[in-house]
Amino acid sequence: MPPAITEKDAGADFSVGPLSAVAGNIARNFGSLLVGRLGSQLIGFATNAYLARRIAPAGYGAVGLAQAAMTYLTIFSDSGLSTIAVREGAQHPGKIQDLISSISGLRLLLATGCMIVGLAVAGFLPYSESSRQILRIFALSLPIQALAVDWVFRAIQKMHYMAIVQVTSSLATLALTLALVRGAGHVLRVPAIAVGVGALGVALSVQLLRQVGYRLRFQFGFGAFRRHLAQSIPLCASSLAITLYIQVNYLILGKVHSEAVVGLYSAAARLTVVLSTVHWLYYAAMAPGLMALYQVSRPKAAALLGQSVRVTAIFGFGMLAIGLPATRLLVRLVFGPAFTDATPVFGVMLASAAVVAVSHNWAQLAVAAHRERLVPKSTLFGGLMNLVVCGLLIRPLGAVGAATGNLLAEIAVALALFLPWPAELRGCALRPAFGPAAACAIALLLGRAAGPRGVAWGTGLSAVAYVAGLFLFGSITKNDLQAARSALSSFFVRPAQGVPHV
Repeated sequence: MPPAITEKDAGADFSVGPLSAVAGNIARNFGSLLVGRLGSQLIGFATNAYLARRIAPAGYGAVGLAQAAMTYLTIFSDSGLSTIAVREGAQHPGKIQDLISSISGLRLLLATGCMIVGLAVAGFLPYSESSRQILRIFALSLPIQALAVDWVFRAIQKMHYMAIVQVTSSLATLALTLALVRGAGHVLRVPAIAVGVGALGVALSVQLLRQVGYRLRFQFGFGAFRRHLAQSIPLCASSLAITLYIQVNYLILGKVHSEAVVGLYSAAARLTVVLSTVHWLYYAAMAPGLMALYQVSRPKAAALLGQSVRVTAIFGFGMLAIGLPATRLLVRLVFGPAFTDATPVFGVMLASAAVVAVSHNWAQLAVAAHRERLVPKSTLFGGLMNLVVCGLLIRPLGAVGAATGNLLAEIAVALALFLPWPAELRGCALRPAFGPAAACAIALLLGRAAGPRGVAWGTGLSAVAYVAGLFLFGSITKNDLQAARSALSSFFVRPAQGVPHV
């Protein structure tokens, strides 16, 4: 590992402050992202509910197929550049304007190429003509997405601007959908609305960018392009591999069993994604702080990593301690009695989510330390593990076997991300996760013992025992509660400077 970079090396635009200041920034950023995500999700739910009723199942399915194809175009269009841009902006705040110009220029070129590919291949996909037309219109949005500058707000840790853009875009989508989509014949207006709202979001984000002292400009320098792509391609490969190895489970299940079994697996996966939202928002808030701190002080970065492991372990094991006793109730409540057989699948997926909640800290560390190649290597290792386990377990265990393959794959990824680091970034950083893990184990035992008295008793006792265990093992202290109150009280107090100090 290269020698630590000093505060002097990092430049005059950046200073090292107490770790509590970093934690305060993370708390405020997390709050902003949470508000933006919850607001946009609630509005998006209303939009989708209206659409489902207006364009009928066939139209809704056509939009879904086109969106699935767009996933791959979007991965290649971004190619991991937004993550690299956040890191470079956080570590070199004095170079953000140049970074905006070069990253935006490169993203625009890639997006234009992906748009052309999307328009060309749409006619050859095994979809209905309606889905093909929808995909063609969606593809037109790729160059617009390339102009988005939300990564700048992450890099300078002003994520309340991201929340503003998210909620505004969701409201515009709902309003235009209510005004323009009245029946199944209007299905092509759905992607057109998406393109228009995307342009609106870009215009708003560019205006907000001006408020923090930057401008959206374009610079086409192929030397810079090669440098950016050399760093971002491993992350693009990782995103593509994750998408493929998640989807392969659906394909194997459908081939070996039936669409009904795929439906059980899909229902459990969707519910797990919703419950995992909190720790993914936390990572979006935490990552820029870790990246910036790693550039300036490796010991402080190690300390922040340990704190982050503690926080994400509390999230992950808390989801497990409270969610496992209530799996049957949650599945029936959300999807209905017909999906009761998804209960054990959901339980295994919650365990996978708990592993990811903690292990992803080292993926963020790899990006901060310019060791992003660890991410695709670990993903490849996990994908191979998933294929082997699915090959052995899907036939006898069905959807539970597929979920088990995913769990063991996430454990393999965690080990591959964790082992290459020195002691201060490995064992020492992992130690704070032991308290939440022990509290979770005790809570689940007590919840299981109370299970015969009903789901409410089991879930309630498990939740209380988990919180008590966190205090007992020192995972949560009075200082944490005071810090949380302080962060909430200062939530709407924003620093005046363009680049916050940590």
